[in-house]
Amino acid sequence: MTSFFNRELFLYSLGDISLSKPVSLKKAGFLILGIVIWAVPIVAIFGLYFNPFYLAFLLSVPLLLAAFGDKPAFDGRTIGDAIRVTVRYIFTQKCYTDFTVSDIPSKPEHYIQKEIWIGRRRELMELAELWEEKSK
Repeated sequence: MTSFFNRELFLYSLGDISLSKPVSLKKAGFLILGIVIWAVPIVAIFGLYFNPFYLAFLLSVPLLLAAFGDKPAFDGRTIGDAIRVTVRYIFTQKCYTDFTVSDIPSKPEHYIQKEIWIGRRRELMELAELWEEKSK
């Protein structure tokens, strides 16, 4: 049933207007999102003019967002996943090691498995001999 629920949905008409070819519902959603985020504030600030360059300026960003919104064009991720991963990376705790950013480990990376206490030089020499035999 997963393939049934994960299939792509398409728009074939908008009310009485039939579309010449089906449009992906994700693409239509990204177009509407782009219009709301980009075009509506610009129209609210500057007003609506029927100049071809102004209309191209208003619709360029929403059309680009619709074109690339559902494609894995951002390092194998869609734009929503890329934004989510970037925001999560920005707000994670980081530490700097060797002038590069690395994650702070939640658990210590080094731990003691066995502990050997040596009290005499003779025991140290015996341990060194055992280590040399084992490493051969």
